[in-house]
Amino acid sequence: MPDVVPQELPIPGLTQPLIHTLEFAVDPVESAWYNLATILSLCFMLNLMLFVFNLIPLPPFDGYNALEPFLNPIIREQVDRLRGATMWVILLLFWYVPFVSNGFWNIVYVFSRILGANWDLVVMGLDRFRFWQL
Repeated sequence: MPDVVPQELPIPGLTQPLIHTLEFAVDPVESAWYNLATILSLCFMLNLMLFVFNLIPLPPFDGYNALEPFLNPIIREQVDRLRGATMWVILLLFWYVPFVSNGFWNIVYVFSRILGANWDLVVMGLDRFRFWQL
């Protein structure tokens, strides 16, 4: 029966020993767990960021949908007229107003510290995810 896992990478030339050296310079089991921890930490942070972003109490987000039944009908009608533009306004505020962006990330950071996230692993996961910036 042939081996299921190939013994060598299908990369010819001098790059193959270099890749093996970089991948297995440390214990492969520890390396795999460390890679998994960095990826899971980054995914956790992205999910937490989306959770906080979705709590914004403006029309396209769930934060507004939770408040909507308790709002005065006049206020609800006024806000509903702006429903299509609020997403663009929020994205522009996040992009061009550092106070808004920094405040948002500070809130995400506080929530992540409360939940016990390891920011060193998050940053490592982000660095590994941005492979095009090597």
